[in-house]
Amino acid sequence: MTSLARRAYALTTIALLTGLVIAPSAARSQYDCPHEWRDAGVPIDDSQPAAPVGVPETEIDALYAFATDAGISSLEGLLGALPTWLLANHILVEATRSGNPASVEHPRGLLFGSDARFLMAFGSDPDDPGREVIDIAELEDSGFWKFRSIDFRTSPPTLSPDDSACTGCHADPPRPFWGSYPNWPGMFGPQQDRVTAAQANRLNELRANPSASDRFFALGVPAPFGGGVWEEGDVVRLPGRSYAYSNTVFNMELGAAVADGALRRLRASPRFRDLRDELLTLSYCAPRDGVAYASSGARDAISSTLLALGVAPAVRDSLYRYLGVDPDLAFSLHRLADESSDPNWNVSTDSLAGLVNLLVLHDWMREDPELLQLLEAEPDQESPFNAGCFEHVADLIRHKVYLGWTLRGAARQTSRAAGMDVDLLRATQGVLDPVRDALCPFLYQRVKSATPAPVPACSDGVDNDGDRLTDFPADPGCLGPDVLLEDPTCDDRMDNDHDGRIDLADPDCEGPYDTTEAPPPPPVTGCGFGPELMLVLPSLWWLRRRRAVAHR
Repeated sequence: MTSLARRAYALTTIALLTGLVIAPSAARSQYDCPHEWRDAGVPIDDSQPAAPVGVPETEIDALYAFATDAGISSLEGLLGALPTWLLANHILVEATRSGNPASVEHPRGLLFGSDARFLMAFGSDPDDPGREVIDIAELEDSGFWKFRSIDFRTSPPTLSPDDSACTGCHADPPRPFWGSYPNWPGMFGPQQDRVTAAQANRLNELRANPSASDRFFALGVPAPFGGGVWEEGDVVRLPGRSYAYSNTVFNMELGAAVADGALRRLRASPRFRDLRDELLTLSYCAPRDGVAYASSGARDAISSTLLALGVAPAVRDSLYRYLGVDPDLAFSLHRLADESSDPNWNVSTDSLAGLVNLLVLHDWMREDPELLQLLEAEPDQESPFNAGCFEHVADLIRHKVYLGWTLRGAARQTSRAAGMDVDLLRATQGVLDPVRDALCPFLYQRVKSATPAPVPACSDGVDNDGDRLTDFPADPGCLGPDVLLEDPTCDDRMDNDHDGRIDLADPDCEGPYDTTEAPPPPPVTGCGFGPELMLVLPSLWWLRRRRAVAHR
């Protein structure tokens, strides 16, 4: 048995013995309310932990550097070095529409980790010429996806230079390709995670002899729900997760990652903050509160505002495109690049636009005390779509964003093993609909009037970041009363530069008010338009005087 097989077999065995893999109805948070919005079901010391020594970071360039520095010469060797939280989250692929060899006998493997921000795909067919090539997709901080491949057929392995080989299928700019819930053609468990008879037979073969392959299948295969052997209609499930439906889980985690990428790209637009109210109005209130949207005058106001910017028609997708995100391209995850677009990809509990609405609302309430006070005045009510665990909706939003987006990597896996609220990503029905009667009139008023600049968070009388400390000088994140955020980078309880040190533990933080954990750039020492320009200035001055004399 390979080292990968031993690690994975142990992981699967522990999951089975401890009961971490349980039916979805037993998910912890469906029965137990969180104690506060940062409650992840288990203690979490670092929401985005760095990889331990000897384990590669889940970034393409870092992974490639790790492989070359460690002398890894095969795909098997790379798989054996990956963190368990990445290996434990996987999909088996029977057939692909992108041309990569895959079959029931020799499925293709897809690793998606705990947060679907780093995806790895590879084949298992011994006759596949590309068997030693692994394809990787990474969601970068810019919000764009980076696609590369590492080829172990060369020594040292080769990293592809760009994503040009991927855009024919994954569009340009590229994004992942995955079926829309609950249909995943070509996957093991193609409909509602239930396997076909042929797939069940193959799973039984793999489970009986987990070391027969040096690929992903060395992990072994867990038994179906209830134990026994795999049969047609059994559900594909994951080790180490309480809510364990593999395709559904990937669908939800991928939806969260894609929505985060969209928000990052929207925020990069210089007009985003000026147009947040129009964006949220068009994306949520216009379709859910149509009569009042028209009668309030908000529709006419938005049309006028957008027309002045050259944006027409005055609909959500037009404004999305103006701000830098094309929903037809970014949200049509179940369509190849040459197929007709369909941005209504189903996360399972919401649409991608619904998730972006939640992230926009969270982003906005951190900066706008009036919006925050509105959300804090709205009780978190129990409904078929929400457990009603918090005092107000603001903390419900914080909780969803913390579990759904802030937690990453090993921290996210630990939380998902303890339990998962299946309505975690139900943003529209669980958050926005209950506050519609208060939120939409607020938005209508904003889009109809010139809204004054928000009061700085450090002098608005509100605990904006939920740390029970309000304004300057009580909140250490406030350098002064005019600072816009109470939780800048060095006071946000996150490892923003991924160096394993958080906030004041990071030596690059001068204080809790510092806005970056990254080290300062090195001083300029003679490059660019700097000191060396002084050497040519006398000659330029002499030439200028000579020309002036010649033209007299």
